[in-house]
Amino acid sequence: MSKYCGKCGTSIPDNVGFCPECGEKCLPSVGSNDNAQQTFYKPPKKFNKKLIYPILAVIAVIIIVVVIISGGGYKGVVKDYFSAIEKNNARQMLSIAPEYWKDYQYADGTWSEDELIDEMYDFIENAYDRYDCGENIKITYEITSEYKPTKDEIESLEYVMYDWYAYYVYDKDDFKITDARLLYINVSVEGEDGKDSFYYPDGFLVFKENGEWKVLFGDVSTSWYSNQ
Repeated sequence: MSKYCGKCGTSIPDNVGFCPECGEKCLPSVGSNDNAQQTFYKPPKKFNKKLIYPILAVIAVIIIVVVIISGGGYKGVVKDYFSAIEKNNARQMLSIAPEYWKDYQYADGTWSEDELIDEMYDFIENAYDRYDCGENIKITYEITSEYKPTKDEIESLEYVMYDWYAYYVYDKDDFKITDARLLYINVSVEGEDGKDSFYYPDGFLVFKENGEWKVLFGDVSTSWYSNQ
């Protein structure tokens, strides 16, 4: 037995509770079996737009917590620096060196990539010699204080880095230093031959080059920081 949709007139089987053509809900026809199973159209629930902002806020908090726990940002690059020394990992050290400094060495013909990796091994070996604690070292460190340079000081840092290195491989508009930190760090080292501790008297400079935090390699001299 069939019935007809009151909205569009489409013929509908008696045991179907909605119109297959327009979706209109339909009542059972007179004389239909009351015990027969009926299928009724149930419109989907609409998403509550008011919930989107709390949800986004929760997601943002989770992302921030993950970044903090994983040591992201400038503290993350400091962690990678000491980890590269501890594990004698030249490729990891090279990954946190400034891109402008690496590209300058490549373009100038000073080093190929393999030679620059060898240079990183030499840098790590010099750190081992400076610690004088033997092999299989364990490094712990504490950032005791930090200085956040002003906007003008960051611009002066960008100018020096560009004028000394980056100009060789980049246009000025393609090179940006957007943030920096001068960190004062106490370092403790323990190895097979003993223990040692030291700090960076001139500070440990990290900076954000084109959106990524990097550790300084190469010479820099500004009114507020110099490693010359």
